[in-house]
Amino acid sequence: MSMVKEAMAAKRESLLLIILVALILLFGGLSPNFLVPYSFTVMSQYLAEIGLLSLAITIGLISGLLDLSIGSIFGLSAVSIGLLAKTGLNIWVSAFLGVIIGMVAGGLNGILAAFTPIPPLIITLSTQFIFAGISLALTRGNPVTGLPENYSFIGQTQIGPVPLQLLVFLIVTIASSILMQYMGLGRKMRLMGKSNRVAWFSGVNVPMVKIMVYVLSGFLSALASIILTSRVMTARPDAGQTLGWTILTVAFLGGASLEGGTGTILGALFGAMIIVILSTGIEVVGLDIGQRLLTQGLVLLVVAGTGRLLKIKD
Repeated sequence: MSMVKEAMAAKRESLLLIILVALILLFGGLSPNFLVPYSFTVMSQYLAEIGLLSLAITIGLISGLLDLSIGSIFGLSAVSIGLLAKTGLNIWVSAFLGVIIGMVAGGLNGILAAFTPIPPLIITLSTQFIFAGISLALTRGNPVTGLPENYSFIGQTQIGPVPLQLLVFLIVTIASSILMQYMGLGRKMRLMGKSNRVAWFSGVNVPMVKIMVYVLSGFLSALASIILTSRVMTARPDAGQTLGWTILTVAFLGGASLEGGTGTILGALFGAMIIVILSTGIEVVGLDIGQRLLTQGLVLLVVAGTGRLLKIKD
């Protein structure tokens, strides 16, 4: 069974790679501005931010745990960093504390998921509003500006033609792939995603693994907030409110499902790249927001439908 699922994942990833190359060729042919260095830089920066959030939601879905609060944790961590820095605290200490706040917020989700009968969807839908409300209350709805100049190092530094945040994202992606494929915790997460009961009878401490999944989600969300705020040098309380459907789309493109136990980190990477290329390409060729959403929906349907046909065939 595991070999069949691995083969299915490989087929989906191959399909995503084909779509990815096709989109690059399509937009490259439609506009000479698509394949210029500036577009690469913009796409790389966006990929790092969307990609980290997509890893968070993908790992959760593989574990059978939906997290709708990722965008709000992203925003809460961002404004926490900004407000702490405005008090005179060292910006890097502020960033560290922002990550801790993200992990604590994720841990709260985990505790509720582990020790209450409330479904994860309801828990994280509720905490989505709670964390967003805290962010807005702390800032009165205003962006936090005036961050120290040295904070821009992460978000605005390039090593040759490659933005630093892209390298950070790739390192985290590799680490996440190793976690989910080769480490005991990752295997426990996937087993739990298939069945909590089976995981429990297999000796998995299900409540603790649930908490760890959500803490990891909070960590990745906070890391993404550091990358964004250091790039734009502003912390907005609503920064992550519009990203929920985007990262869910990436996760589903990568093979994750609400049923749990499926999906791969490589699939999430390809899915994030497809969404970033779609968004950038459509903007470069001058299409409007409605056409972008329509195209994203069609691509998701094509990938999901083809993946389903491959599954039926096998």
